[in-house]
Amino acid sequence: NGIGSNMLYHRSLFERLQRGGHDVHFLFYQYRMHPLICSFPSKYFYEGKLKNGLALEKFRKPYHKYKEYSPLVFYDLPSSQESLTKKTLSYQNENEANYCINLLIDLLITFPNDISIDQVGIISMYADQVKLLRQKYDSVLVPYLKKSYHLTNQFKTSTSSIHVASSNVIRTVDGFQGREKDAVI
Repeated sequence: NGIGSNMLYHRSLFERLQRGGHDVHFLFYQYRMHPLICSFPSKYFYEGKLKNGLALEKFRKPYHKYKEYSPLVFYDLPSSQESLTKKTLSYQNENEANYCINLLIDLLITFPNDISIDQVGIISMYADQVKLLRQKYDSVLVPYLKKSYHLTNQFKTSTSSIHVASSNVIRTVDGFQGREKDAVI
């Protein structure tokens, strides 16, 4: 609104410090993202200056050779529709939540020796979407994994990895800040 703009609240703290004369030091090397993921912010936000500090081999996973599990994939769900929750003023999308949970199930079942649930994160910008995803995680994914584990007994880790709380897997962008996972949806 006008008052916030007048007080410069639309500027980040970093931008305020920079405009206030504080020195800015660009960190040219990153060590956390797969190089393919890094290429996007490097190209579009950092004029190609952001480089990878670790070799590609450090990030390579067996499931990356499949298109749907490449290090960077965008899924388009054209028939999907979000809805605004009037009580919380947050969004949720049933089709996207179902797709995410089914994608996670497929990843875990297809690559049982290469990834476990504690190595995966699901991130959403909306609190209500996180709530919906956690409900589906608890009601669909966990029972499915328990059943599959007991039928095949070939998951990477013990059955205790199936019991990873949904709150440790599914978070908002802010809630996920600073965490690392092998796969993020």
